[in-house]
Amino acid sequence: MPSFAAQHSLFRAYDIRGSRQHFTDDFIHALGNAFAYLYQAQPSIYRENIGENSSQSTNEKTIVVVGHDVRDGSGSMAQILADILSQHGLQVIQLGLVTTPMMIFWAEQYQGHGIIVTASHSAKDILGVKWLVNHISPSSADIQTLYQQLASYNSQNSSVKTNDQPVRYKQQQLPANQVTSTYSDAITQVFK
Repeated sequence: MPSFAAQHSLFRAYDIRGSRQHFTDDFIHALGNAFAYLYQAQPSIYRENIGENSSQSTNEKTIVVVGHDVRDGSGSMAQILADILSQHGLQVIQLGLVTTPMMIFWAEQYQGHGIIVTASHSAKDILGVKWLVNHISPSSADIQTLYQQLASYNSQNSSVKTNDQPVRYKQQQLPANQVTSTYSDAITQVFK
């Protein structure tokens, strides 16, 4: 079982970022599990009405938006992360190809949880991940804590891959035109 010592350098002050070669399948799966545990630990504030006559008036879910940039490998990595989050019982809203500000905007429309697979301005052979928890980007300490949890989880489990498990929540894929037009309309409203 990998120790992910080589990946420790990916956990930087503001994000996870580095050479594509360090984003192995095992690492991506372990990272997905670490994100799932991180989001599961957050209080869920989204409530969905489940019926007027029901004695139970709300159903709480934790919702995470997931997007990616245009880099080779970003889309497949975002899909793996989304699948793992769903397997852990989280509701995933897939945004597809977006910018970081677009992911933040869409996270704000739900609970403030979001992940984008991006390396921003870095060279094309670099991959990365940025995320929000409760509307807030992680601190450097939070990022190091995530690494420690990932390493700890990996050492306690014989298999970090979860793709053979059924998806517990259906993922919602927002249409690209809705993602961009809603974002564009919101920006336009700011400047009117």
